[in-house]
Amino acid sequence: MNLLIYFLLAVMISFVGSLQPGPVNMAVFYHSVNQRYQTAIAVAIGGSLPEVLFSFVAFKLLPIISEHLPVVHQFSSAINSILIIIGLVLMLGKQNRTEEVVFSSEKGFLSGLLLAFLNPQLLVFWIGILTGLSIYQIQIKSIDGQLIFAIGTAVGALIVHLLVMLSVKRYQNSQWVDWLKKYSLKLIGAILIILGLTHLLSS
Repeated sequence: MNLLIYFLLAVMISFVGSLQPGPVNMAVFYHSVNQRYQTAIAVAIGGSLPEVLFSFVAFKLLPIISEHLPVVHQFSSAINSILIIIGLVLMLGKQNRTEEVVFSSEKGFLSGLLLAFLNPQLLVFWIGILTGLSIYQIQIKSIDGQLIFAIGTAVGALIVHLLVMLSVKRYQNSQWVDWLKKYSLKLIGAILIILGLTHLLSS
Protein backbone atom coordinates (compact mmCIF):
# COMPACT_ATOMS: atom_id res chain seq x y z
CA MET A 1 0.00 0.00 0.00
CA ASN A 2 2.84 2.39 0.85
CA LEU A 3 4.42 1.78 -2.58
CA LEU A 4 1.21 2.83 -4.32
CA ILE A 5 1.06 5.98 -2.19
CA TYR A 6 4.67 6.80 -3.03
CA PHE A 7 3.97 6.29 -6.73
CA LEU A 8 0.83 8.45 -6.79
CA LEU A 9 2.53 11.14 -4.71
CA ALA A 10 5.43 11.28 -7.17
CA VAL A 11 3.09 11.39 -10.17
CA MET A 12 1.17 14.30 -8.67
CA ILE A 13 4.26 16.30 -7.71
CA SER A 14 5.97 15.68 -11.05
CA PHE A 15 2.81 16.58 -12.97
CA VAL A 16 2.54 19.96 -11.22
CA GLY A 17 6.28 20.61 -11.51
CA SER A 18 6.29 19.80 -15.24
CA LEU A 19 3.56 22.32 -16.05
CA GLN A 20 6.08 25.16 -16.26
CA PRO A 21 7.71 25.62 -19.69
CA GLY A 22 10.95 23.72 -20.16
CA PRO A 23 13.18 22.37 -22.94
CA VAL A 24 11.27 19.08 -23.30
CA ASN A 25 7.83 20.70 -23.26
CA MET A 26 9.00 23.17 -25.87
CA ALA A 27 10.33 20.39 -28.13
CA VAL A 28 7.10 18.40 -27.80
CA PHE A 29 5.17 21.59 -28.57
CA TYR A 30 7.30 22.34 -31.62
CA HIS A 31 6.95 18.88 -33.19
CA SER A 32 3.21 18.84 -32.41
CA VAL A 33 2.64 22.22 -34.06
CA ASN A 34 4.38 20.83 -37.14
CA GLN A 35 2.20 17.68 -37.03
CA ARG A 36 5.07 15.31 -36.23
CA TYR A 37 3.15 13.50 -33.52
CA GLN A 38 5.25 10.33 -33.45
CA THR A 39 8.37 12.42 -32.95
CA ALA A 40 6.60 14.41 -30.24
CA ILE A 41 5.76 11.17 -28.42
CA ALA A 42 9.35 9.95 -28.74
CA VAL A 43 10.65 13.25 -27.34
CA ALA A 44 8.11 13.05 -24.52
CA ILE A 45 9.25 9.56 -23.54
CA GLY A 46 12.94 10.36 -23.83
CA GLY A 47 12.47 13.60 -21.93
CA SER A 48 10.58 11.95 -19.08
CA LEU A 49 13.00 9.11 -18.31
CA PRO A 50 15.75 11.34 -16.79
CA GLU A 51 13.24 12.23 -14.07
CA VAL A 52 13.85 8.71 -12.72
CA LEU A 53 17.59 9.30 -12.51
CA PHE A 54 17.37 12.83 -11.07
CA SER A 55 14.84 11.93 -8.39
CA PHE A 56 16.64 8.72 -7.40
CA VAL A 57 19.99 10.55 -7.21
CA ALA A 58 18.26 13.20 -5.09
CA PHE A 59 17.50 10.52 -2.49
CA LYS A 60 21.18 9.64 -2.30
CA LEU A 61 22.47 13.21 -2.29
CA LEU A 62 19.98 14.57 0.21
CA PRO A 63 22.09 13.77 3.33
CA ILE A 64 25.19 15.56 1.98
CA ILE A 65 23.86 18.14 -0.47
CA SER A 66 23.72 20.94 2.10
CA GLU A 67 27.52 20.87 2.27
CA HIS A 68 27.92 21.31 -1.49
CA LEU A 69 25.21 23.81 -2.44
CA PRO A 70 27.71 26.26 -4.01
CA VAL A 71 28.87 23.54 -6.44
CA VAL A 72 25.27 22.72 -7.35
CA HIS A 73 24.53 26.40 -8.01
CA GLN A 74 27.65 26.77 -10.19
CA PHE A 75 26.65 23.75 -12.28
CA SER A 76 23.11 25.10 -12.55
CA SER A 77 24.42 28.48 -13.71
CA ALA A 78 26.52 26.85 -16.42
CA ILE A 79 23.57 24.89 -17.80
CA ASN A 80 21.32 27.95 -17.64
CA SER A 81 23.88 29.79 -19.77
CA ILE A 82 23.60 26.98 -22.34
CA LEU A 83 19.80 27.38 -22.33
CA ILE A 84 20.23 31.09 -23.10
CA ILE A 85 22.60 30.29 -25.98
CA ILE A 86 20.14 27.76 -27.41
CA GLY A 87 17.38 30.34 -27.09
CA LEU A 88 19.43 32.90 -29.02
CA VAL A 89 20.15 30.32 -31.75
CA LEU A 90 16.43 29.60 -32.05
CA MET A 91 15.52 33.28 -32.26
CA LEU A 92 18.26 34.40 -34.63
CA GLY A 93 19.02 31.31 -36.73
CA LYS A 94 17.46 30.31 -40.02
CA GLN A 95 14.36 28.16 -39.64
CA ASN A 96 15.43 25.01 -41.50
CA ARG A 97 19.01 24.93 -40.24
CA THR A 98 18.00 25.64 -36.65
CA GLU A 99 15.35 22.94 -36.73
CA GLU A 100 17.89 20.43 -38.04
CA VAL A 101 20.38 21.20 -35.25
CA VAL A 102 18.12 21.69 -32.21
CA PHE A 103 14.89 19.80 -32.94
CA SER A 104 15.92 16.95 -35.21
CA SER A 105 12.87 14.89 -36.15
CA GLU A 106 15.02 11.81 -36.79
CA LYS A 107 16.28 11.46 -33.22
CA GLY A 108 13.22 12.24 -31.14
CA PHE A 109 13.98 9.94 -28.22
CA LEU A 110 17.65 10.96 -27.94
CA SER A 111 16.67 14.60 -28.40
CA GLY A 112 14.26 14.29 -25.48
CA LEU A 113 16.97 12.73 -23.30
CA LEU A 114 19.45 15.48 -24.10
CA LEU A 115 16.95 18.29 -23.56
CA ALA A 116 15.92 16.84 -20.19
CA PHE A 117 19.54 16.79 -19.04
CA LEU A 118 19.75 20.46 -20.08
CA ASN A 119 17.20 21.30 -17.37
CA PRO A 120 19.47 22.09 -14.39
CA GLN A 121 16.57 22.61 -12.04
CA LEU A 122 15.44 18.96 -12.01
CA LEU A 123 17.93 17.72 -9.44
CA VAL A 124 17.55 20.83 -7.29
CA PHE A 125 13.77 20.54 -7.60
CA TRP A 126 13.67 16.96 -6.34
CA ILE A 127 16.10 17.65 -3.52
CA GLY A 128 13.82 20.50 -2.45
CA ILE A 129 10.73 18.30 -2.72
CA LEU A 130 12.28 15.50 -0.65
CA THR A 131 13.42 18.02 1.95
CA GLY A 132 9.90 19.40 2.11
CA LEU A 133 8.39 15.94 2.46
CA SER A 134 10.75 15.13 5.34
CA ILE A 135 9.41 18.15 7.23
CA TYR A 136 6.01 16.44 7.16
CA GLN A 137 7.58 13.17 8.34
CA ILE A 138 7.33 11.60 4.88
CA GLN A 139 10.64 9.82 4.43
CA ILE A 140 11.17 7.08 1.86
CA LYS A 141 14.14 5.04 3.03
CA SER A 142 13.64 1.67 1.32
CA ILE A 143 15.21 1.08 -2.10
CA ASP A 144 11.98 -0.27 -3.58
CA GLY A 145 10.08 2.74 -2.26
CA GLN A 146 12.63 5.14 -3.77
CA LEU A 147 12.51 3.32 -7.11
CA ILE A 148 8.72 3.38 -7.23
CA PHE A 149 8.75 7.08 -6.36
CA ALA A 150 11.35 7.72 -9.09
CA ILE A 151 9.25 5.87 -11.68
CA GLY A 152 6.26 7.95 -10.63
CA THR A 153 8.18 11.15 -11.36
CA ALA A 154 8.70 10.02 -14.97
CA VAL A 155 5.03 9.11 -15.35
CA GLY A 156 3.90 12.51 -14.08
CA ALA A 157 6.20 14.34 -16.49
CA LEU A 158 5.15 12.10 -19.40
CA ILE A 159 1.48 12.86 -18.79
CA VAL A 160 2.16 16.61 -19.05
CA HIS A 161 4.23 16.20 -22.24
CA LEU A 162 1.52 14.12 -23.87
CA LEU A 163 -1.15 16.61 -22.84
CA VAL A 164 0.84 19.32 -24.60
CA MET A 165 0.83 17.24 -27.78
CA LEU A 166 -2.87 16.37 -27.52
CA SER A 167 -3.83 20.00 -26.86
CA VAL A 168 -2.00 21.20 -29.96
CA LYS A 169 -3.42 18.33 -32.02
CA ARG A 170 -6.96 19.15 -30.95
CA TYR A 171 -6.70 22.74 -32.14
CA GLN A 172 -4.47 21.99 -35.13
CA ASN A 173 -6.79 23.72 -37.62
CA SER A 174 -7.20 26.94 -35.65
CA GLN A 175 -5.59 30.22 -36.68
CA TRP A 176 -3.47 30.49 -33.55
CA VAL A 177 -1.81 27.14 -34.32
CA ASP A 178 -0.99 28.43 -37.82
CA TRP A 179 0.59 31.50 -36.21
CA LEU A 180 2.52 29.32 -33.75
CA LYS A 181 3.76 27.13 -36.59
CA LYS A 182 5.20 30.20 -38.31
CA TYR A 183 6.83 31.72 -35.23
CA SER A 184 7.27 28.65 -32.98
CA LEU A 185 11.10 28.62 -33.02
CA LYS A 186 11.32 32.29 -32.07
CA LEU A 187 8.70 31.83 -29.34
CA ILE A 188 10.51 28.80 -27.92
CA GLY A 189 13.81 30.67 -28.09
CA ALA A 190 12.34 33.60 -26.16
CA ILE A 191 10.94 31.26 -23.49
CA LEU A 192 14.27 29.46 -23.06
CA ILE A 193 16.10 32.79 -22.74
CA ILE A 194 13.62 33.98 -20.11
CA LEU A 195 13.94 30.67 -18.21
CA GLY A 196 17.72 30.78 -18.31
CA LEU A 197 17.91 34.40 -17.20
CA THR A 198 15.32 33.87 -14.45
CA HIS A 199 17.20 30.90 -13.02
CA LEU A 200 20.54 32.71 -13.28
CA LEU A 201 19.23 35.76 -11.46
CA SER A 202 17.58 33.67 -8.75
CA SER A 203 20.62 31.44 -8.09
